[in-house]
Amino acid sequence: MATNDALISKAVDDAKNAKPNDASAPQHILDDIYDIKTRDRGDANRLKSDYTALSNALHEQGLLPGLVISDSNAGSLTVTNEDGKVQILDASAFGKKLNDPKKSGGDSGPGSDIPNPKQLPERNHGGDGSVDPVTRDNLGRVTQITNADGSVTTVEYEGLLDKSPNKVTTIKKDGTTYTYEKTGTNWAETTQPVGGAPVVNTNVDWVQVSNTGDVSTKDGSVTQVFHANGSVDVATQKDGGPTTRAHYQYGPDGQLTSVTRTNPDGSTDTFNSSKFFGWQMTSYDANHQVIDRSPASNVVVNADGGISYDSGNAHVDIEGYGAKHVTETTSYGTYEQSFDPSGKLTTVVRTDNTTGKTELISYIKDGEGKLIVFDTNNPDSYSNYDVQINSDGSYSYQVKGIEIDHGVDFTKDGLKQLPVDPDFAEVATENGVNVTRSVVDGKIQYEYSVEVDGEHLVLLTSEGPAEADAHSLEELRDEKLSEVEEDYNVNFGKDGQTTDVDGEQVPLRTPNLGQVYGVESALARSQPDVVTASGKPLEVDFTAVQGENDNKGGFADGSRVVLEPNGGDDTPDQVMRVFMHELAHNGQHRLYGDDETFRTAYAAQFGFVKVGDDWLLQTKDGRYLKSIPGEGGVGSSGWMLTDKDGNPIDANGNPSSNPQKFTNDEARDLALVRPASGYFPNPAEAGAEATSKFRGGEQSRAEFLASNPDTYAVAKQVDQLDINKTYGLDANGQPKYIRNPDGILVANTPENQAAVKEFEDSVTSGSFGGVAGGLGGNGQKIEPKGFGLVDLKPGVDYMPAMEKAG
Repeated sequence: MATNDALISKAVDDAKNAKPNDASAPQHILDDIYDIKTRDRGDANRLKSDYTALSNALHEQGLLPGLVISDSNAGSLTVTNEDGKVQILDASAFGKKLNDPKKSGGDSGPGSDIPNPKQLPERNHGGDGSVDPVTRDNLGRVTQITNADGSVTTVEYEGLLDKSPNKVTTIKKDGTTYTYEKTGTNWAETTQPVGGAPVVNTNVDWVQVSNTGDVSTKDGSVTQVFHANGSVDVATQKDGGPTTRAHYQYGPDGQLTSVTRTNPDGSTDTFNSSKFFGWQMTSYDANHQVIDRSPASNVVVNADGGISYDSGNAHVDIEGYGAKHVTETTSYGTYEQSFDPSGKLTTVVRTDNTTGKTELISYIKDGEGKLIVFDTNNPDSYSNYDVQINSDGSYSYQVKGIEIDHGVDFTKDGLKQLPVDPDFAEVATENGVNVTRSVVDGKIQYEYSVEVDGEHLVLLTSEGPAEADAHSLEELRDEKLSEVEEDYNVNFGKDGQTTDVDGEQVPLRTPNLGQVYGVESALARSQPDVVTASGKPLEVDFTAVQGENDNKGGFADGSRVVLEPNGGDDTPDQVMRVFMHELAHNGQHRLYGDDETFRTAYAAQFGFVKVGDDWLLQTKDGRYLKSIPGEGGVGSSGWMLTDKDGNPIDANGNPSSNPQKFTNDEARDLALVRPASGYFPNPAEAGAEATSKFRGGEQSRAEFLASNPDTYAVAKQVDQLDINKTYGLDANGQPKYIRNPDGILVANTPENQAAVKEFEDSVTSGSFGGVAGGLGGNGQKIEPKGFGLVDLKPGVDYMPAMEKAG
């Protein structure tokens, strides 16, 4: 607020010495601030701003509480003194320029220096030219909010100086109006759809509006916060139980773009709408490890924090406080499940269209329950049975000595939860794929598939037998293996061959079908690091046995990538992630090889400096940490504090044989360049982790940028230099290729540049949503500082695309 703090301070001091009922005191203070002989009063906005600031300052000090200054009369200021006397101060008394017709255009019409207080400005503009979506009156109260989702909210107050609203109205982009209005101490909510009847809710506890334009409402167990950036936060607690939290993000068109829902048990479900993949659902456990990824559709959110969506044949409803209902409807019948907020299965209902029977299970406890079976059209005729029920909802019971087993529905998506014949399950496991069973036209059918980075690929559909399926899958593996070798110029190690691991020749094995798909996905996103420094085909080896060091899982040496059993090769996704990390090491070999000067420059990107034979991690406060090797010499078991020469020191900086120590998590938070993951024992590993996360696909890259923008900037710079080194620059000195959000190299065209910028902007603005460690509801834009290359020798051209560092 434009005001003279020194004059305000003097006015306050004068007020302290004024007589309690001195009616001239306010005028005296005003005269002190606006000395007609020494000040230019041509700026009426400044004049009113200072008066308002003075009034507020006096009231905050508890001085002259009766002094109320307003600008309700055009061309004048109204002063109400403590004794109740009212003074109308003509603006002309404070300078001729205020009423100069050449300047003002009349009393308060167009061009007037004194804006009509009844006509609020549509938008406020900051000093940088940006548009503020929040409009405030002269008392600083929010009066209008132009929301990012296209809706407009107006706020009204009962009295001139009331700080709390008594009416809040939001008009959505589709015309629906939501009105919160206070009568006495009671609030009511009215929803008025276009062309429909109004719906009134009288259970609203309170409505609040923050000075940033957030509108908060409380309705019993539900608290909502509507942010001007187009997002909504909801917290729900029922009957004193655990709290469920939800975050909804809307785009400029008013359409829902993402949902993040934290369940009472600490697990999280995220829904992201992407132009690349449509709606995708990702579930995380309480430790934020991915449990499942699957497509979703018809995502609808509720005001109480609940959500409904479709996945396959299942329709899922989740109430705001956590109870869940799942309904799957098929031509064969329906299957329904209900869970309480803790995730405990409480009810199962199965309706079979073929038999005309409905089965209802309730009183579920410790895997047992009571089953009622009745004719769907005649529920009065029923039978009772004891039933064994599994956590997924499948169950079994006996009728006259015959065991009846039921899965969770009648479709192939549901039947995959039933036990598959052991022979078929073994075939799927050996080939690294999934198998499900369904009934089609009365015949059992098996479907073999792989899941790679959220994509479901059906590889084979058959009716058996298992031996025939094993042969077919092996043929598919050989075809896919040859295809990947040809497309990416790699050679797979095969059964009967060996390779060197720490000086020991260990046998290799031909990877299975699922592993080949995992390697392919990694190769597609790891260009150009598939290219070896020598130009020879890259060797891709899976060892049949673990080497002597049980703590090692894989490595790359510039000419090959080797994955050992302990490295994680059970699923295509595991293989993809490990190979992307190792291929990043391959890129390091290509980038700097044995060039120690460049190796040091690369390490500096990730906050490491070399002292003797050791790498030291720099901290934000100028200290140094040294890795304590993990078991078997792999990774870090922690970090110790050292001086700049790598000598151990205590917390006070003194040499010590018992130095101050930090965990990996603590060291990561202290680091100058925050590592991309918890695995960063040296700059090579820190760089490989950052590079693989940057290249790992849209979701991986978004999570990396959202949680670690500075290191993201480093990884992006290093990655582009790698690309430029391999493929060169065009005639204008620009890169020929860039990496798109999904990790694939594309031509450096304006269209592809725009796609990358759109993706990054959606993440940094919070509209992408659903990322690990997401941006929450504050809507604050992420601004990476962008660490540049540091500690480079002057005049050295480290790469073809790198400017000489000074």
